[in-house]
Amino acid sequence: DDNFSELFSNVPEFHADSIAVAGNLLKKYPNCDTDSIINQVYPNILSTGKSSEEIIGRLKAKYNIFNDGGYISYTITPHNKNMVTLNLHNGSEEHSTIIPSGNLPPNPYPEFTNTKKLQNTLTNMLMAHGIGSDICLIGTKGCGKSTLVRKFASELGYEIETQLLYKDMNYRDLLQRRVTTETGNTYWQNSPLIDAAIHGRLAILDNIDRISADSMSCIQFLMKDRNVNLPDGTRLIGKEEYNLLSKNLTKEFLDSRNIKMIHPSFRIIGIGDTPTKKNPYINLETMGLFSYFSIDALKQDEVYQFITSMLDVYEPHIAKITCEVMSKINKNIELKNVKFTLRQGIRTVKKASILYKQGTTRYGGLYEIIHDTLLSSFLPVTAKNALNQILDKLGVVSEKESLQDCYDSMKFERDTDERYSHLVPKILFYDIPQHSYHLESMKVSFILGEHLLLIGNQGTGKNKIADKFLEIHGLPRQYIQLHRDTTIASLTSQPNIKGGNIIWEDSPLVKAVKEGHILIIDEADKADVEVVTILKNLVDGEMVLTDNRRILSKERSSFFASDSNIIEIHPNFRMIVLANRPGWPFLGNNFFRECGDLFSTHAIDNPGKTSQILLLKNYAPSVPHEILVKLVEAFDKLQDYHQEGLLSYPYSTREIVNIVKHLEKYPDNLEQVLENVFAFDIHNEHIKPIIFEIFQKLGFKLGDSFLSIEAIKSKNAKEELKVTYTSDSKKEATNPKHGKIDPDNKPHVGGNQWAGGTGGADTAGLGGKGGDSFLSIEAIKSKNAKEELKVTYTSDSKKEATNPKHGKIDPDNKPHVGGNQWAGGTGGADTAGLGGKGGPYRLDSGHPVHQIPDEEKENISEEIKKEAKEMAARELKKKLAEINMSTYTAEQYEKYLQLVKNETTQLRVILEGLEAKNRNERFWIKHQTEGDLDESKLVEGITGEKTIYKRRAKPPKHHSQTGDPTKPKVIRFVMDVSASMYRFNSYDGRLNRMLETATMIMESFEGFESKIKYCMYGHNGDEPEIEIISLDEPPKNRKEKFDVLQKMVAYCQYCWSGDHTLEATEIAMERVVDTAADEYFVFVLSDANFRRYGINPKTFGRILTSDEKVQSYAIFISTDQQEEADGIKQQLPQGRGFVSRDTADIPILFNKLLTSSVLES
Repeated sequence: DDNFSELFSNVPEFHADSIAVAGNLLKKYPNCDTDSIINQVYPNILSTGKSSEEIIGRLKAKYNIFNDGGYISYTITPHNKNMVTLNLHNGSEEHSTIIPSGNLPPNPYPEFTNTKKLQNTLTNMLMAHGIGSDICLIGTKGCGKSTLVRKFASELGYEIETQLLYKDMNYRDLLQRRVTTETGNTYWQNSPLIDAAIHGRLAILDNIDRISADSMSCIQFLMKDRNVNLPDGTRLIGKEEYNLLSKNLTKEFLDSRNIKMIHPSFRIIGIGDTPTKKNPYINLETMGLFSYFSIDALKQDEVYQFITSMLDVYEPHIAKITCEVMSKINKNIELKNVKFTLRQGIRTVKKASILYKQGTTRYGGLYEIIHDTLLSSFLPVTAKNALNQILDKLGVVSEKESLQDCYDSMKFERDTDERYSHLVPKILFYDIPQHSYHLESMKVSFILGEHLLLIGNQGTGKNKIADKFLEIHGLPRQYIQLHRDTTIASLTSQPNIKGGNIIWEDSPLVKAVKEGHILIIDEADKADVEVVTILKNLVDGEMVLTDNRRILSKERSSFFASDSNIIEIHPNFRMIVLANRPGWPFLGNNFFRECGDLFSTHAIDNPGKTSQILLLKNYAPSVPHEILVKLVEAFDKLQDYHQEGLLSYPYSTREIVNIVKHLEKYPDNLEQVLENVFAFDIHNEHIKPIIFEIFQKLGFKLGDSFLSIEAIKSKNAKEELKVTYTSDSKKEATNPKHGKIDPDNKPHVGGNQWAGGTGGADTAGLGGKGGDSFLSIEAIKSKNAKEELKVTYTSDSKKEATNPKHGKIDPDNKPHVGGNQWAGGTGGADTAGLGGKGGPYRLDSGHPVHQIPDEEKENISEEIKKEAKEMAARELKKKLAEINMSTYTAEQYEKYLQLVKNETTQLRVILEGLEAKNRNERFWIKHQTEGDLDESKLVEGITGEKTIYKRRAKPPKHHSQTGDPTKPKVIRFVMDVSASMYRFNSYDGRLNRMLETATMIMESFEGFESKIKYCMYGHNGDEPEIEIISLDEPPKNRKEKFDVLQKMVAYCQYCWSGDHTLEATEIAMERVVDTAADEYFVFVLSDANFRRYGINPKTFGRILTSDEKVQSYAIFISTDQQEEADGIKQQLPQGRGFVSRDTADIPILFNKLLTSSVLES
């Protein structure tokens, strides 16, 4: 009707063909739900990134379009060949209609769990099928898309043709490809899509989100008009057009012209991931091709129903708590990149239940299974904390000690075939506790019929463990090692030319499938992600090979007519996939993210100390025990440094084994073997001293050839800070200046002449009182000499605050309490100092603080407060002007730079590696006239085609489907420059740590402006938004960076008490998204004074999560308010709040957050 047409005409980016689909649905099914029709023809997310909920919600409300139930169930009865009767039910009403079906009789699909939501989706799919519409199912991994497709096919008796899509696929790949006959002749072979069109089958286009929109739009005539011209000259047309031609032309004539009819039962179902901003694969061109059905994640009770119906044996309490864990993980913001899928949930319950039945555990090792399933060892610190919090609250604890008894009681037996005994590995393997645990856990997974994924850092023993497992159980092995040039074709078959014919020989994968061997797929993270995703089809029980043969499981073969090209998967076939951990420093594909839920996952880490020493003793029995212990301690420390972010490479068991094997043969050659192992890192001036220090502390004598003592002295990151206090009271600070330069660089204390001296009055240096260095003696004192916080409350009520002033300078720097005369005193009324009530700003002379109670501070008149604020503002303006005009000496900034050198180095190394990967990574460009021969076009070469080559080149901009690579990430830092930062600096050094953090940020991001844009704003009692570093103008040199630090100190010193944390965070969340970017981040640093200023932590939490596009985090300083800080953290959304009990950890914590959230994202 008019209202319905008007509704759709007002929707932006709406395809006109979708209006016809909606109209046909209403015409054929008069009582259908209009709300579900809108959801079908207008997908959830468009290329603009706008949500249908946001766009259409107002229109639905305006026209009162709500979910009114519609048809809620169905039954299907046979009608005649390729037709069935669909009976739709809506309460007491029933509507029947005739719809097309497949070539097989309808049959039930027992693996389908019929929840209400899936029942409604399936009913609507059948209705869309009835009007001739193709279907697309979109949803996240593990939501049940593939199961729903098989249920749809079985209900209608369809044979299935699956075509796996990938990004390099072009228009012709979707239709036909050239092959040769046994005699060497070439012909065009139909793709699964075209076979389905001719024979009336159901074509499944899997991974539709990976193929380019251009390739999809090229088959729109086939999809919308049922009309397509094939490369071999054949023309396929729809039934109506074919019948029209048949009235005047004979079938023989049409066949002679290669004109064929597309079967009226032919349908296409596309399967894809949910469209995202990074991959908006549904656009205006493709939106009209399908009726879309979004498969939402199941609710907790539906997950329980699904899991328990899929398993013959399960423990109810384990299933219940697993479903609860799944629900909480999938809703947690900090775990948004971690998906606990339905496949993983079923596998978890199955394994934990069978272990529970052994009688020694409460939850069947659920804690260990979940951590392995989600690879918690390799999660960012924020995500790992969030996962542990979820498990702790549900009472799921480690049961590792009891699991060994469970494993021992389970037996795995399989008959061995002597014909393949030569394929069973026989390796040198020394049994240690940690490896034995992995072997037993793998045994349980095999008993349950699972494929395995062993994932970990390089050199942790993945290959050894896999081979030993096969040796123990006498299992024959087929082996494939992947690399960046591995293709889908080479993974499944290997072409050879014999007698002019193309012969496709079986790859190890196909041999393993046929014979029931174990397929080891090594280095799975090295191949292109498009290649490894084909394993999903194999695990699901169907894979189409390059020569058009089809690998099928016994269950899947029921969907196909008998065919000599079908290879049935042997029941003993299993895969063991080996991969390095995702992310830095290996930078391979993220195999776990793409395919991890298909496998029973086992995280392989370096063995513990006891296991390592036992292992080394076996490899090197003559090496002294104390040497082995020290080597293990050294490598344990190296691995700790890697976890802390100080080393980029995760040194593993492989390196330490190589060292002791060398020492076993050449016991006096330790220095040389260490130099070989660390040959790469000893050329890095930042990492070299760290390695040297570790081995020196353990007593290893390393000579000049490895790293000299002189190098350590000059390059070591930190030296002990010794501060000697002196008084130059005879000389007042009267004329700040740079001072003379001593050509001999002798030490100078006082004297007021030499630049770079200490304890002077006017000259630039350290520890003085009037020079142009912004940090005076109190700041230097707080650097490494924390004082115990003792606040002595005093009352100077006899002296009212009447005249805010700086006060006199005591040349002897004696402590002053009250008195109203001396600058830098404590507990006074008018002078600048600490703990008083009317002074214009803070000034710390390094003495114990006598604090006036808060209630007495509140008694100051508004006139005095105004005068004090105005004076502070004048001094701040004056100070900022002085900073801009000041000269810069390298020593001042270098001090802060040295303190965060390791953290800065680690961030820069990771950024450089990521940039190098993005800059240097090249892709295969196909259809070239020169380059490497493309094995997929060998037949075309025989026929004389020229474009049969491929070459590596930088991809065009439109090649990427992962977002616009030209857009950087935008980060906004919100720093606390309030009065308390200055006030408590002498106690815990919090201001200094904040300055170190700022230094780390400025140094780390310099030179990476194309990847990361950042800005820094402060907040204090005066203002919620103080610009420190603008987004478009980061500091360009060390002078500008040092000015940033000076300004932060000035804002802390001259501001009025108060707190604007809420307002500052709200502004940051709103303004960070003003710039077009790939991703957005906000980091807030604040002390935990919420209670004092009446701030509700839950309100702060709502602000932190107010925009789902922004990843936001808060760090609280809690050296003096630990209980309050912990309470704030508990009330914030999980993973959003962090507490720093030692301010020295603030730069390291920032480093970890930046590494885990920004760089890993």
